[in-house]
Amino acid sequence: MKHEHARILSRSRLNEKLEDILQYPLTVVTAPMGFGKTTAVRSFIDERTLPHIWLTMTESVKIAASEYFWFLLEKGVRAKAPRLAQALRESGFPSDSVQISRMIDTLEQNSSLPETVVIIDDYYLIENSEINALMKRLVYAQIPWLHIVIISRKVPAIGVDELIVKGFCHTIDTGDLSFTEEELESYLDMVSFHGSEESRQKIRSYAGGWITAIYLMTLGLSQNKNLEFYRSINAMLKSSFFDRYPPEIKDFLFRLSFFDMLTADQAVYLFDDPVAAQRLERLYEDNAFITLDREGRYRFHQIFLDFLREERKGCSLDRRSLMQRAGEWYSMQEDHALAFKYWMAAGNYEAILDELEKTDIRNINSIDRKLIFQVFSNVRDEQKYKYPIATLRYIWLVICFIDKDRGAQMLNRMEAYFMQHEHKTYSRNQILAEIAMVSTTLAFNDAEQFISCTKKALQLLNGKTTIIRNRKSVLPYGVPHFTYDYYRTPGEYRKTVDILVNGFKSHIEATGGCGMGCINLARAEYGLETGAFENVELAAQKAIYKARMREQSTVEAGAYMTLARLYLYQNRTGELWQVLDHIDEMAHAERDTIVLNTLDNCRGYINACMGRLEAIPKWLRQGDMTVYTSQYQGSAFNYIIYGKSILLSEDYIKLEVMTEAFEEYFAAFHNQLGYIHNYIHSAVAKYHIYGMFEGAKTLQKAFDIAQQDGVVMPFAENAEFILPMLKSKLLEADKTFMKKVLQLCEKNTDTGSTSILSPREIEVIILMEAGKSQKEIADSLCISPNTVKRHVQNIYQKLDTNNKTLAIKRFRTACSSQPAEKNPSDF
Repeated sequence: MKHEHARILSRSRLNEKLEDILQYPLTVVTAPMGFGKTTAVRSFIDERTLPHIWLTMTESVKIAASEYFWFLLEKGVRAKAPRLAQALRESGFPSDSVQISRMIDTLEQNSSLPETVVIIDDYYLIENSEINALMKRLVYAQIPWLHIVIISRKVPAIGVDELIVKGFCHTIDTGDLSFTEEELESYLDMVSFHGSEESRQKIRSYAGGWITAIYLMTLGLSQNKNLEFYRSINAMLKSSFFDRYPPEIKDFLFRLSFFDMLTADQAVYLFDDPVAAQRLERLYEDNAFITLDREGRYRFHQIFLDFLREERKGCSLDRRSLMQRAGEWYSMQEDHALAFKYWMAAGNYEAILDELEKTDIRNINSIDRKLIFQVFSNVRDEQKYKYPIATLRYIWLVICFIDKDRGAQMLNRMEAYFMQHEHKTYSRNQILAEIAMVSTTLAFNDAEQFISCTKKALQLLNGKTTIIRNRKSVLPYGVPHFTYDYYRTPGEYRKTVDILVNGFKSHIEATGGCGMGCINLARAEYGLETGAFENVELAAQKAIYKARMREQSTVEAGAYMTLARLYLYQNRTGELWQVLDHIDEMAHAERDTIVLNTLDNCRGYINACMGRLEAIPKWLRQGDMTVYTSQYQGSAFNYIIYGKSILLSEDYIKLEVMTEAFEEYFAAFHNQLGYIHNYIHSAVAKYHIYGMFEGAKTLQKAFDIAQQDGVVMPFAENAEFILPMLKSKLLEADKTFMKKVLQLCEKNTDTGSTSILSPREIEVIILMEAGKSQKEIADSLCISPNTVKRHVQNIYQKLDTNNKTLAIKRFRTACSSQPAEKNPSDF
């Protein structure tokens, strides 16, 4: 039980302010150190028994503050909502606006959770622009079950004044936390202070409402100390607490001061001392500067920590051993960030390398990635060669995120070394195979070189699979179009596809299934792009089944996009909507950011082709390209969708300007399909701004590339925008190629392939026209009212209206414009 001087006074005035926590998305509690911010909030939460998650920030990992904050959040959520915690873990810290939106969607989907308060204590220690952006978006989202409390020494830079004006934020500051004279008297009575009125007046005068000073002065006067002795807080701490401890407890406190918080079990392990837990418990009972939370963590007030760290200067402590054991402890807790931090402090880089040697590259998240770069800046060459898998994982990250040329040089040095040296754990061939597999990142979008690397790796592996890359790896890099990345030279599309079809099996076998289905997908994509539609569907469906066998989500997404484009062109609306439903289901179940970006690109492209501007994911529609952190992710495919979005919005001046800028992005990897789409979009812009001649002149650039490979689908998908230019006779093209393009475009403008409804939506709108209520429609179709509501929303969106009467009118107009042989249910 706590000493009476360490007891907490219940303060009704402050609790009334804290009651408003549940009325706002955000409460900000700010005051300088020692004003009892944490104690006030914790006492209120405990007294009210509110469901809560308490996160205490530390200075331990400044290099990756955002990711470490996310790690702590995921740990805090785990006990309350395991499924939500798993979703947070898999998605990682939302470092851009798209990921934040997805994360907010995830939180909103957990509406069954009880009203919960998330407290972020010592926020100032991890505050940065990324976390501030996240906090601000969370507040504006106004998630019904979520209330955030930020405890900090300073007002966070999230626009608090604006949030207050909008009614989103409640604040508690120094004035609220300071003890009034009445509260001071209540505290003195509670701790049975028997000093004179003069002593009470001095405490009121000296402390100024600051609970830390009140506590120390009360304790000192109870020990018959003279107030004039206290020249500083440290002097008070030394006199009231520290000096009365025996040497072994002082030494124990000095070792504790290396940590912001720890558990009893952790103290026993760190200090290799079986009585550490009992010592910690006795200190807690006697000292108000040590608190214990519900998770069993002892936390030391910053005032006390600062004092101890100052006092320990000059003492001979075995800091290195302590840091080493701390690294071991956090490694056992799977907290890589803190494990790496303490091992670095101990100078034990080999422990980190040993950990990385065993870690799947898929498990190296953003927090580890930032720390890995720092670790390897301190590692000697002989250590790198001792841990080759860890080193190759580092090189992989350098190539993808830092500098491709620098990564290539490092890879060459690794290969030269192991051509001459053996390794005690791995065979030479295994290491050389891993080097060859990492080399595929250097050969990105060069089909011939890529296949050469994978064949070399497969041969060296001699029946084994690589450690560096496995079937859990993501391929392709955020693009739902496999051959898009590799088609980099005009006139060589067929040759490129043949290289992939004939050689990609080596990659699949070397990795145990990564890229399964890509061979069939390459065939399907080539058939679609060149208008050889007869085998597209079969090849794409085979790609889907093969991809599922090895959980290759991005390959499956690419195959679905190919099918959707085919079905849209062939006006097979029922099958088209089934494909879109499959893609939506995949996105709902997915957590991996790269896969989600791939699915968004897939949905964005299909909806753009359907003319459904508002259905294109917002980040693609608005051109927010901050989602791509690796230089390979996306390969500018997203700019095709952004261009289509601007085209659909009919902002032709913007389209002209942006397509000029996009050329640079397509040039980075020589994406020929990107060029073709971009020139088409640019031609439409120039046609509307400057007239037929300028538009056709730019469209000619698309023709110059496309006709070398017989690529026709991009023209067919943009038929309604370019048909006048195609018929203008201003274009120079092979007659056979031009005839095929014209035939496809004329067919595509006749099919009414935009703003189409699914068969079920047709049934719903016909019943709406008959005057049925949503409940009556649900009963008639044997579906739930919520499903009817979703169908109605989809109908309005597809028909570009939010009005029932107008929706029915547009539906009937569209039906009457269909060819006579068509049934309205095909609409």
